[in-house]
Amino acid sequence: QAANLGYVAQGFNQTWLETFTASGGIYVLEVADISRGGGDGYDFDLTIDALPPASATPPAVIEGALDMPGISNFYRVTLTQGDLLFATVTAGEDSLIEPQLGWFVAGGFQSGEAQDGRLALSAGQTGDYILAVRDVGAGGGADYGFTLDIARYEIGGLTQRDEVEPNGDSASTDAINATQRVFASFGEGDQDWFPVTLAAGQRLTALTTYGRSNVNLDTVLALVGPAPDLAQLRRDDDGGQDTFSNIGTFTATEAGTYFLVAT
Repeated sequence: QAANLGYVAQGFNQTWLETFTASGGIYVLEVADISRGGGDGYDFDLTIDALPPASATPPAVIEGALDMPGISNFYRVTLTQGDLLFATVTAGEDSLIEPQLGWFVAGGFQSGEAQDGRLALSAGQTGDYILAVRDVGAGGGADYGFTLDIARYEIGGLTQRDEVEPNGDSASTDAINATQRVFASFGEGDQDWFPVTLAAGQRLTALTTYGRSNVNLDTVLALVGPAPDLAQLRRDDDGGQDTFSNIGTFTATEAGTYFLVAT
């Protein structure tokens, strides 16, 4: 009686099934191997959770926990086509969880999995997107707490500009504010430094992605600071789209000038 909207989330080895029910009645869940296999070695666990995904409106910091082994916590975020969604999941203090973060389009056939708990997603369509938090080892209980940090940006709301050379070291004055999209390029052996001034408690989200040439680069993005101490605070290689980088969301513990360093 229900309209079944299901998809296998790649990398999760798990099937998400979302069902919209218009009225009461008897419903059937069908579980099948995608290649129609069966026999020894084709066993599975089925977990049914009647609770709908919790709604989350970015920016948001959500403190949660996996109540029992084998389950995932789901969070529904509404996006407009072209929006950028950033999400970072980390283990809570003294938590046993090894958190894993995935996403899928509600009622659709798009899904993905974050690397190292950091997600950067460009919404391909307007609608609801589901974030899913689980433990890598399928654990759960009171000791499996986590923090999910979500931020959303409208591409149309970001000012766009080209990088300003020279910006190859900490003497760079090519400063970025909190809502800019910078088009940059690498020369041979080049690295680009972008200073960012943050107040204590201010959040910074940054990633690299395709530029005007639409070439897939294998970038590394780091966050260092605050000046004059240039300690590395975040570093990511392939956590973004394809082989681009995503350092997730960083919260400054002290005011100062930080640097985003792209290589």
